[in-house]
Amino acid sequence: MGKRILLAFVLVVGFAPARASDPPALTFNCPAVNSVPRPCKDAVDAPAASTIWFEVTVPTLNGSTGALDANSVTATLSWAGGSEPMIGANKTWQPGYSGSSVSFTESGRAGVGFYTARALPLLPSTAYTVTVYARTLDGVPINPAARAWSFTTRRSLSGAAVSWNLDLGLPTVRWEGRWFAGEVKVQFDSSRTYDQEPVYGMVDAARVKAPEFFLQQRDFPYLGDYWQAGLGAFDGNPNVVRELETRRITAMVDQGQSSILTVADSIEAPLFGIAPGRAPSLDYHKNDRVLVCDRYGSEQTTVLSVSDADRTVKVARLTKPASAWVLDYPDAHRADNPTTPDNFTLPLGALRKYQPSGTPVYYWTRVDDELDQHVAHGRKPLITFHGSPYDLCRIAIGENEYGGACPDRPKNYAEWDGFVRTYVKHLIVRYGVQVAGWYFSIGNESDVDLFWKGTDNEFLEYYDYTLNAVLRAFEEEGLDASPVKVGGLEATGLFPGYEDQILYHCSPNVDYPYPGLIEDRNFVCTNPAFDAKRASRVDSICRTHANEGCPLDFLSVHTYNHAAAAAETIRRARNVSLALDPVWYDHLFVNSHETTPDWMPRRDPASAEMYRWGGFLPAWGGDYFRRLLDDGLADPRKARGESVITVWPFNYNFQGYTSIAGQMRIDDNGDGLQDRVEPVRTPFFLFNQLMSGMSHDLRPVPAAADAGVVMAGWRSVEPAADRILLYAHDPLDTGCAETGG
Repeated sequence: MGKRILLAFVLVVGFAPARASDPPALTFNCPAVNSVPRPCKDAVDAPAASTIWFEVTVPTLNGSTGALDANSVTATLSWAGGSEPMIGANKTWQPGYSGSSVSFTESGRAGVGFYTARALPLLPSTAYTVTVYARTLDGVPINPAARAWSFTTRRSLSGAAVSWNLDLGLPTVRWEGRWFAGEVKVQFDSSRTYDQEPVYGMVDAARVKAPEFFLQQRDFPYLGDYWQAGLGAFDGNPNVVRELETRRITAMVDQGQSSILTVADSIEAPLFGIAPGRAPSLDYHKNDRVLVCDRYGSEQTTVLSVSDADRTVKVARLTKPASAWVLDYPDAHRADNPTTPDNFTLPLGALRKYQPSGTPVYYWTRVDDELDQHVAHGRKPLITFHGSPYDLCRIAIGENEYGGACPDRPKNYAEWDGFVRTYVKHLIVRYGVQVAGWYFSIGNESDVDLFWKGTDNEFLEYYDYTLNAVLRAFEEEGLDASPVKVGGLEATGLFPGYEDQILYHCSPNVDYPYPGLIEDRNFVCTNPAFDAKRASRVDSICRTHANEGCPLDFLSVHTYNHAAAAAETIRRARNVSLALDPVWYDHLFVNSHETTPDWMPRRDPASAEMYRWGGFLPAWGGDYFRRLLDDGLADPRKARGESVITVWPFNYNFQGYTSIAGQMRIDDNGDGLQDRVEPVRTPFFLFNQLMSGMSHDLRPVPAAADAGVVMAGWRSVEPAADRILLYAHDPLDTGCAETGG
């Protein structure tokens, strides 16, 4: 019977009909800043000089025969009384049009994006339709329901003007902090790698007129380990801590009910002061719980025995067979990057202590290397604790490409407390009392699985223990911890309401409305092991408020969106905090420690124009802040907060990455090699220099909207005279194409 069933199964599978290809379709993602298509579907007030971008894709499940036939794509532009072919077969742009295309694969779909520029501007106040034809290689035509879209251009702006009558006697509001107070650089210890020193010098010079210009500096990731696999694969992660007991696993064999691990010194052990040839029996003992790790994950098991003679550790049989573990791989041993100290591999097979945990040992060279540069330029590093370094984590994600740290809670909070205090004390000893004026932020986008594998309550637990350790470090160094700014979350901003959890948790006066879901009590307060290990601010809360509440000086929510949507994200957090507990959150700063219109340039060539020399980014920044200033004028409790703009530190020759400067490569001797880099201010640099040079006593200039453009600004009260900053922001003109008005 079994053979018959198997035979029938084989026959059915063998003669199953081939899967029909899904048809090509246009992509529609219009709410985004860099919309697809562009101009947006159903957009109104599109710039007459706008270029056009669209993407045609098919599912990757179509396979090779069902792939998009890129040479079949054609596009036509039509309007009432007219029609023109834009793109012909074989990627030929028709007379009056020019452009380019780019192939890509993303999120299970593969296709081609088409960029088109029209020699003449579009007609004003006109409805246009773009109709696209495409087919797959096996002849399936484009989905009729997803092959066209329409938009309407704005009226002619020729001769258009706007005016304001400003009463300079009207009251202002005092804004606490600076919006766009600094930058977040997405790669740690990369200032020399990407020629940032000339840029820093240019910032220093600008502070002569604007002393508060770009003072905040957030680098990421502070807890990253090894060579980082993503974000361009760079060798700048701090690698600040290992455990003395950690070993590299060089071989693995399954034997009955056990797995035998051959171990060796970690390659980087000398950098952490770990003596070579350390006997495994000094660190691993029968019944110890351990983590066996490779580049993809980890598994807990129990030590059965240890042999120093052949340097093996026998553990209870692992679920994953020995042959499936990836202990080494060809690309793991990257060549040294000479612009950063020392060299590390990508994550290799490792044996780590779990219970009891191990002994942290430290390597400060890279942390010092990066922060020394910032402090020398008078900047304030913004320290972020997020996730856990690999050796201190309860799991192991060997190649977390967006951060390099383990995206989970530490395995032992007593060990974690010591690690955080050691880290902060190192900063205090090296840089002195100024460290008390820095931000200490806890968490990074823990509302997404990529950065936090634990539960929401486990993140609140992580917050409580980390914050307590930060404040204790200052007290143990004899400093007053009361002015130290602690807070965090660093939420993505993608899930409105996620930040409410920490607002409830940190308020001692309001309980979470759904009992049992979010812990209202402070985890440090309720842990007897920390009775004598609580920072003064935490201990006061424990005693005064029956173990409920925690310090939260600032709440940071990341904002990558249109100015109106970004401001609404900050507005919502402010409103919720004040409605929830107006006393506790009376002076709460709501910050954004990552912000730009979009995280990075997209495939659409026009998206890079936002960050080159066009006016979109500074006008976006003006519209963002003015909306917050409107709120602050109406309610002074909301007139506080800071943001730092996200930058990519390699905007060479104005490639179009988010940056405060274009870095021009200079060949002085004509040998074809770069001899130096000359920084050039971007429009955003100049805008923010003006903004940072204004006083803190401000009043918004009322907004005027016309043909989709928002025009507004603000004035500052100065000793000699009022100063006024005005902007005109067109949310649809990401390519900075508009020339009229």
